[in-house]
Amino acid sequence: MDNDMLKGFWLLSNSDEIMDRHNILVLQDRERSDFKATKLWEPGSQIDESLELVYWLETGTIDKLWTFDYLPGTASCPVVTERMKNALEECIPASDVGFRKCDVFDRQGNSMEAYTTFPKNCRRCVDRDASDADWFIPSLKPDRIMITKSRHIIWAEENFSELNIVRVREYMPSIIVSNIVKETFERINSKGLSFSRKGKIPL
Repeated sequence: MDNDMLKGFWLLSNSDEIMDRHNILVLQDRERSDFKATKLWEPGSQIDESLELVYWLETGTIDKLWTFDYLPGTASCPVVTERMKNALEECIPASDVGFRKCDVFDRQGNSMEAYTTFPKNCRRCVDRDASDADWFIPSLKPDRIMITKSRHIIWAEENFSELNIVRVREYMPSIIVSNIVKETFERINSKGLSFSRKGKIPL
């Protein structure tokens, strides 16, 4: 494998093919949860461990979920099984990634225990000069520049090269992982994920 691939970073996203073929979609249950999972997007957010995070299957059943280590539909805060959590803990230091225990229910009332995963670092990840995208610059917070439409994205890897997982400041729902993490997912034959080296950010 060449050095470029060894150092490569990948955009983590839901596998549309998996979601469509298995008809499975996991969403946060806002009524039963004590807080929104999006609060985990901000690095350093302090959320009491006693507060519950609950998800439900809009489509599909719990028995189908056991075939996945990554639950389809949860890319912005990946919900993973204990097996994948353990694999991630082997390749990412605790200073860079966090996990919160959560429950997932289907419409029949069946449930399974899982873990919401969130990067503890958020960086400017996009090379603005090399990328083709539309941007929004808030007048009151110009440092919070955001992508509104992406046609071709190139990563500014020098901004996060020491990390194995990082949240994209320019589009907070997006997460980038290193080749090490991608290979870990592939080693345990995990399903439900998609990786892209460059191109569009799904908005």
